[in-house]
Amino acid sequence: MLHNTSFSFNASSGGFSDSADQGAGKAGAVFVISALHNDNGNDAGMPLVRAAVTGCANVFDENFAGDAGSSPVDNADVYGVDRLDLALPCGDRIFHDGLEVR
Repeated sequence: MLHNTSFSFNASSGGFSDSADQGAGKAGAVFVISALHNDNGNDAGMPLVRAAVTGCANVFDENFAGDAGSSPVDNADVYGVDRLDLALPCGDRIFHDGLEVR
């Protein structure tokens, strides 16, 4: 649970390699791994279950990710978790995703 935390001026950048498997810079502040298995079959160090990251009232300011996407779950601030969920004031999640109450 991330609560009332400020993430400012954090950065991530991809790695460099001679192969096509170069690293990607995702999420300058909060990165939640989305895969449980590696494509190459080597799962050493991989988690058994995906982390559940929750929170509210967090602030994201001037973070950078070299390969950031443009979606709520892949951007300069976060990867694998909804940025809006983490930034909304605590108790203010009603109707975030339509008509469901959270």
